[in-house]
Amino acid sequence: MRTAGIIAEYNPFHNGHAHQISRVRALGFDAVVCVMSPGVVQRGSLALMPAQVRAEAALSCGADVVLCLPAPYAAASAEAFAAAGVRALSALGCVQALCYGAETPDAAAHMRAAKALLGPAFAGRLREELAAGLPFAAARQRAAQAVCGEAGGLLASPNDILGVEYCKAILRENSSIVPTAIKREGNDYHENSLFTDSFPSASAIRNAVIQSAASNTASLADLARNFLPASCQELFYDAICKN
Repeated sequence: MRTAGIIAEYNPFHNGHAHQISRVRALGFDAVVCVMSPGVVQRGSLALMPAQVRAEAALSCGADVVLCLPAPYAAASAEAFAAAGVRALSALGCVQALCYGAETPDAAAHMRAAKALLGPAFAGRLREELAAGLPFAAARQRAAQAVCGEAGGLLASPNDILGVEYCKAILRENSSIVPTAIKREGNDYHENSLFTDSFPSASAIRNAVIQSAASNTASLADLARNFLPASCQELFYDAICKN
C-alpha cells in the first residue's frame, strides 16, 4: 500500500485543501496521513477552529488519519515546523512520500536548494550578509542566491520556503520519504480577498469570519462557508456561526 503524508495547519480546512488531497489520491496513493497543528498555529496565534473540527473536515475530504503536531513545533519557525512534521511522518515507518503545495511544483529544485542551504558555503555567506546589516530573511535569500542561483528565487515564496524546509528535514533525518510538490492552486498565500473565481487563501476566509464577528453579522461568515467543501460546512457553522 502506498501512503502519502501531508503536513498542514488547515486553518481553516477549505476547498484548496480538499483539492490537494484529491490530487494526492490521483497520484496513486492508497492512504493519506496528515500531521496537523493543534489549537495554536505558526507565529503562536490561535487557530480559527478547534483541532477536532479541522481534523473531522480533513477526514471527511479524503484523509485517512490526522495526527497532532505538538504545539511548541506548530508555533515555531518554518524550519522547526517542517522538521517536526517530517520526523513524525518518518517515525510511522509507512509513509513513502511527503506531498505539499508549492508555488514552484518542482521537488527536485527544492531538494537542490535544501542541499545548498545545509552546506558550509551557505553558512559562511549568510554570516557575511548578516554582518552587512541585512535582516535575516533578506540575508538568507541573498546568501542562497549566491551559493545556488535558483534557491534565492524559491526563498521568495512562502510555500516554496516550506518545500525547501521539508527537504532539509528529510536530509537531516536521512529519511526515505520522497518529497512530492504539487502546484498550489488559487490565490496567493497573502491574498485577503474572497471575491475570486479561484481558491481563496485561508487568510481571506479567516479575515471574513473575524470581520463578521466584529460587525455582528453573519453575511461574511456565510460567504466564507461558500469556499469550504460541502461536507465541512455544517462543521464550520457549528464551530463558528453559532458561537
